[in-house]
Amino acid sequence: MELQDCRSQCYDNAAMTARPRSGVNKRISEKNNFAVFINCDNHTLNLVGLHAGKQDTIMIAFFGTIEAQYVFFSLSTQR
Repeated sequence: MELQDCRSQCYDNAAMTARPRSGVNKRISEKNNFAVFINCDNHTLNLVGLHAGKQDTIMIAFFGTIEAQYVFFSLSTQR
């Protein structure tokens, strides 16, 4: 993909990429003024859900059970 074809930049809240003075954001903006930085709200919401789910023991047990079932069934094709 050509850098000149970019019209926006979106990162996963990583400080190194989104820094306005020295990150990837700055380097791309220097080469293409149309590549405007946009914060990734989906990633932020995902992090909120992840950390909120770790605060309650019932939720930890629930998601642990779901993950164990996923692992069990995903390996069942090999059995």
